[in-house]
Amino acid sequence: MGRLTLKLAFSGMRQRRTQSILTVIVVAVSSGALTIALAIGTIAGRPFDRTFDATNGAHVVATSLPGGVPLDALDHLPGVIDSTGVRPVMFTGFTLEGRRYGLRLVGVGREAAAVSRPLVISGSWPRDGEVLLERSFADFHHLRPGSTLATQRALLVVSGIAVVGGEPYPRSQPGLGLATRSTLTRVAPDANEWGQIVGLRVADPPAAGRVAEAAARVLGSHAGIGTWIDDRATATEELETVTVILSLFGGLLLLAAGAVLATLVGGRVLAQTREIGVLKATGLTPGQVTRLLVTEQLALAAVGVVAGIGAGYLCTPLFATRSASLLNAAETPAFDAGRGLLVATVVLALVATFTFVPALRAARRSTAEILAAGRATNRSRSRLGKLVDDLGAPVPVSVGARGSFVHRGRTLLTALSLALTVAAGVATLGMEASLDVATTPGVAPLVQGGETPRFDPVDDDAGEAGRLRPIVYSFDAVLLFVGLVNLVATLLLTTRERVRDLGMLKAVGLTPRQVTGSLVSAQVVVAVIAGVVGVPLGLAIFRLGIGLAGSTDEFAYPSWWSLLLLVPGIVVLVAALATPLARRAASLPVADALRFE
Repeated sequence: MGRLTLKLAFSGMRQRRTQSILTVIVVAVSSGALTIALAIGTIAGRPFDRTFDATNGAHVVATSLPGGVPLDALDHLPGVIDSTGVRPVMFTGFTLEGRRYGLRLVGVGREAAAVSRPLVISGSWPRDGEVLLERSFADFHHLRPGSTLATQRALLVVSGIAVVGGEPYPRSQPGLGLATRSTLTRVAPDANEWGQIVGLRVADPPAAGRVAEAAARVLGSHAGIGTWIDDRATATEELETVTVILSLFGGLLLLAAGAVLATLVGGRVLAQTREIGVLKATGLTPGQVTRLLVTEQLALAAVGVVAGIGAGYLCTPLFATRSASLLNAAETPAFDAGRGLLVATVVLALVATFTFVPALRAARRSTAEILAAGRATNRSRSRLGKLVDDLGAPVPVSVGARGSFVHRGRTLLTALSLALTVAAGVATLGMEASLDVATTPGVAPLVQGGETPRFDPVDDDAGEAGRLRPIVYSFDAVLLFVGLVNLVATLLLTTRERVRDLGMLKAVGLTPRQVTGSLVSAQVVVAVIAGVVGVPLGLAIFRLGIGLAGSTDEFAYPSWWSLLLLVPGIVVLVAALATPLARRAASLPVADALRFE
């Protein structure tokens, strides 16, 4: 019986290639999204690690303000093996296009030091009167070698651009520049206005926290101390939002894919009603028929899972945040059998569940009912049909409303997949509204006794939109595709089941246009339900995503008018897609429709 089940299952795949291809695509997309969400964390720290290794970064960094405690003693702490040496650091400001920005200048020698060695990617090492700018800071302000920065006491020429590492500008302010001690003297002649900074390399990098604690005991509360572990965690924070988005979309895709699969299984049963009836008549039990349908869908899903996991690993670097302050790592993560098995288990279990329920329901029907399928139609008057009749709606609308819930389960599955699409749209509108919350601040007062503004007149979340929009809108498109696939499958199945009814409607006087209107009206009812359910669902998903991403201090809900436009928008889209299919069904001659089996 096992060989017979496999033979019948694979025979069914060949006969319904389009349906089989759609199943593989839907499963592959869902598997790929989950794979990316799980794998992205494995490459989150690679840009930082590459930058840290290339620059021979410091494991512990200590900074003291002007007039603070000297940092020379830190070079001799237990566990310290190398150091940048104590460097002067000062804060100033410069004017660019009529706005005042801060600038942190760190003193360097005539050549790069061995520890925390900047990587010059454009231009050259700074000479007197010049400044080497950190890349994210320079890119944000479109500064290049040869540009000038007008400070209060001196005009600095940009000698080059370098990758230094650390949190990118404008999240980290003020911008960083490297200059010789002579240049610092031109900008701030009084050395009492200078602070100090030192970077330490330690023998046991994971134990950098103990060295930092020892440094804190030496310096007391008069200096700031950080470790490379803290810096690495900060560098990977930007991927947390991407991971949350991928996880939420992965869950939505799984639900939408399950709804599509259940609908496609219904089409499989409808297309092979006589074959299933004959199999039952020859002795197959309901369990064996169910096993046949589940085997076919799992075989297709297995192909989709393998393709999705492979594509997910290859595409994972595309979803990693590109930081202008780091050296990016584009290599794909190593395949992890545990994560792959987890994705495969979740997706295949969902496919089996959504296939088993409709398959078992169909298999338990009597042979006579199965052989008569395609003729019988639920002609009972639904509550919705009665309501539409009472409102005096046109005949096509009334007929469509009565037919929209003939197969309640299929209608609800279609409404669910479309509602998930609407929910994704609502969450996207929420993202756009939240991006507008972080506006550019006004002019900041200067630090007392200095020329450095307390903050720069820039949005510290600048660039977030460019990182998030491609991901969100691409998954919106995928969800829309899955939802429309379910709609098309439902419309085709409904049309197939109601061919005789449509012929009868035409025989009693309805025009092809009215028949088309009845079929489109039935799908419009589904679209309205999807819109009404999808809006609050989308708001809930958006709020959940904000909470998981830790952005509760800076978000906004979408405007009420944009939410109102979503419902008619999905209705118009569904009607536009359903109309050509309905016209094709309505064009069938009456005699052919009445003879349809």
